[in-house]
Amino acid sequence: MTERERTSAIDSTLEGARMFTTVWSLSLKPMFYIQNALQPLMMTLPYLSGEFSVADVATQMRRGYAEWAKLFADQFKKSGSGVKEKWHSFGNLRTAVEASTLDKNLKDMLKDMSQRNLLDLGAQSDFGEFKGSEGWMKALNGAMNEIDVATRGVEFANRYVSAVAAYRLMTNKLKSKGNLTEKEIHQAATDYVAQVLSATQGDYSAINAPSAFNTRVGKIALQFRKFSAIQLNYFTRMVKDMNIAKGKNLTEEQKQLGTVVKRQLTMAFVTHLFMAGVKGAPAMTIAMAIVGALFGEAGEDDEDTMRRLLHEAGANATVADIILEGLPSGVLGWNLSDNFQGFYLSHGIYF
Repeated sequence: MTERERTSAIDSTLEGARMFTTVWSLSLKPMFYIQNALQPLMMTLPYLSGEFSVADVATQMRRGYAEWAKLFADQFKKSGSGVKEKWHSFGNLRTAVEASTLDKNLKDMLKDMSQRNLLDLGAQSDFGEFKGSEGWMKALNGAMNEIDVATRGVEFANRYVSAVAAYRLMTNKLKSKGNLTEKEIHQAATDYVAQVLSATQGDYSAINAPSAFNTRVGKIALQFRKFSAIQLNYFTRMVKDMNIAKGKNLTEEQKQLGTVVKRQLTMAFVTHLFMAGVKGAPAMTIAMAIVGALFGEAGEDDEDTMRRLLHEAGANATVADIILEGLPSGVLGWNLSDNFQGFYLSHGIYF
């Protein structure tokens, strides 16, 4: 076997291992898609709320979702009559954008984001594939391609809504100042969208990833860890900027930065606490560990200790679920806490 053949065999094996991990850990788990679909709420809304009011952000995001739904409906109608064609319309809406009646500036911005790998390249870039001519490999790849349609569809929805909301909000803000041309406003708003998408949805392209992620070992050991890195950077950037804004003799720009970051951190914590409770809020599992160490009894883990203390304080099981796991757990019975970002910031894993 030549060196090139040996290298090819190793890479094929690694890609197959990545695909197996994807199927086993993600693709067949509904929680993966639910968590992804909630990313604009959990990350984009808090981020934009630093610059704009929560009401304005929510309005523009609702508008974005309505537009996305129309794009999907139009693409669904235009697709073939077969089930496969209809299904694929969910994961391929870029052509629908180009054919839509959206404002030209919006289309140009979205095209720019696509060229920057920020519109439709997400976690699926880490999925891997079975390489080979055997029939079973082709069948598995085909099945995974169909499953990937759901991933691409959710990813595009997240990024579309985040992009158009950020663009419109920033465009309106810059127009109100009255000192920029239309071209300057469009470019500034487009650059802001790139900043928002990179910070909240992430840039999964290989060129943007640390070199360790692109090595053979890294592709396996660090599979699906890019999002953890994105989440960690999301919060550490805020903390870093907050520390800068706490200094002395601050410029007006630094003071404004402090106000923006304070609002971002507050909203990020509130949304995580609301949806995922104490267990899902950023770094709160560390606080739970401290409580467990101080007040835990024999045989209890940290969550057991928290539940016992809440019970002793008069909280029933439903209230305890809401506090520890978020409102969806107490009201709907959906425990999302272990699948939200804050949990993994403390544990260093994702999914």
